[in-house]
Amino acid sequence: MFTKIESRYGYDMYKAEYNDNLYIIQYNPERGEIEQMRPLSDGSTDVVAHLFYDHIASKDNETSH
Repeated sequence: MFTKIESRYGYDMYKAEYNDNLYIIQYNPERGEIEQMRPLSDGSTDVVAHLFYDHIASKDNETSH
């Protein structure tokens, strides 16, 4: 669901598809926070943000083993 597009200037950019919508996520790995997500107001952004944080947590668990 999440594909890393690029990393630069301290941010990781991801794209995601959910409910036939394309989302672009700007993630700050140092702070562990989503800085920006587009589109912002389609009603599914909270779900996508939650799924994204789960995705990041599972990646962190893979690298710590």
